[in-house]
Amino acid sequence: MRGLRAIPAAIVTTALTVLTPASAQDRPTLNRDFLVGTWSFDGTCASGWGMGLAPDGEVWFDEWGHGLWVLENDTIRMILQESEPGSEQVRGVAAMSLRVEAVSRQ
Repeated sequence: MRGLRAIPAAIVTTALTVLTPASAQDRPTLNRDFLVGTWSFDGTCASGWGMGLAPDGEVWFDEWGHGLWVLENDTIRMILQESEPGSEQVRGVAAMSLRVEAVSRQ
């Protein structure tokens, strides 16, 4: 599981900082292929506070949402169905945007 630092900006918009190697030639390109995987917002990978991005466009977010995602420039856009953890009953639909920013690890 990869670690991310989430910086909440609003209920539907959040910024993510992705730590990358300090040298420019070692930095990954922030594209769809790089972002596919499981991400932990608190960096521990022990909690449910994270998200999973699948190559087919499916996403799960935290323990309450699942749906679809796309990458537009530096923003991950998601449409999520809200449900209680462990329940498949849909309580609502939420749109969420995550702005992704690469920073050097030094």
